[in-house]
Amino acid sequence: MPTNFLPVSLIIPCYCKISRLELLLNSIREGDSWPKEILIIDSGKNLDSSELNKLYDNNIRDREFASILKIISIHNRLFPGSARNIGCKEAKETYISFLDVNTIPSSDWLSISFNNVISSKNKIVFGSTKYIAKSNLEKLFIYATYGDKPVKTLPGTILHADILREIGLFLPHIRAAEDTDWLIRAEQFSYFQNEKQASVLSYSSVPKNIVKLSRKWFRNYRSCSPVVFHLESHKSIYFLAGNLLFLFIAFNWNNLIADWKESNFLYLANITKITFGFLILFYSFIRGILMPKRRGTSLRVLLPIKWIWIVLICLILDISKLLAFIAALPSQYLHQKSNPTKFNGSN
Repeated sequence: MPTNFLPVSLIIPCYCKISRLELLLNSIREGDSWPKEILIIDSGKNLDSSELNKLYDNNIRDREFASILKIISIHNRLFPGSARNIGCKEAKETYISFLDVNTIPSSDWLSISFNNVISSKNKIVFGSTKYIAKSNLEKLFIYATYGDKPVKTLPGTILHADILREIGLFLPHIRAAEDTDWLIRAEQFSYFQNEKQASVLSYSSVPKNIVKLSRKWFRNYRSCSPVVFHLESHKSIYFLAGNLLFLFIAFNWNNLIADWKESNFLYLANITKITFGFLILFYSFIRGILMPKRRGTSLRVLLPIKWIWIVLICLILDISKLLAFIAALPSQYLHQKSNPTKFNGSN
């Protein structure tokens, strides 16, 4: 049992089976430090009274730990951002931190994060999560998406409540990317320091097959498409525009430049096939080698075969994203950009 309680309100949105919540709480209980309060936002009253009694009486088996648990049951189903907003408004401690039910912390996570944040002049330290595979197929999924290196995440983030008042709360009406939006806003306040990092969390709930993975991509990108388009970088827009211009020139080169005369030295035979071949190779290199390598996967892992499987996975996911954006287009015209909820906590 830890000897110290830290002045931290830990917020956990929950819409899951009781077993997953138990796993997370037990890992927190085994830590070398505890937060002074753990706020579990039970979205849609997902946990019934018998499950809650079991959680308190049969599994935690520690009255002192149970005393810091506060379960807030909400009748309506909430997206994660909305659930976190409720937790932020209920938080009583000086510092606020976040976890999700699928992000499992190490035993020293809270103490390391707290020591880093109190020594940081900016009073915030972002979380860091490593994605863990349980099978060879899941490894390929991770190479194609998150990468081998720990990823900066909202889970594991700890900050002073005063900073939350400045950054604002989370977008409440989207299923995904509300954490990305919030992290970008936090960076815009210049609070991020590279030398200050939280202890690495682990995430092992990677979809077990490509159908589940593509469904997750479609669902999340359809929900968060207004935010994704809003956050799209100029570099991505220029990249897309450049490719479209490249294709237009390739399709019309022989007609406009060489007037379809093979004797013209500017005439290029098979230019359409060459163009498509180049774009396929370019896409394969970017998605199968360059991006996984930038995310921490070594060339020794990618070569000689795995990069091909990664390209195929990325192609399926990119198609899923495209279909998600198309499906969300009608709502784009109806979407009204709302300002993040301001935080007016009591601290």
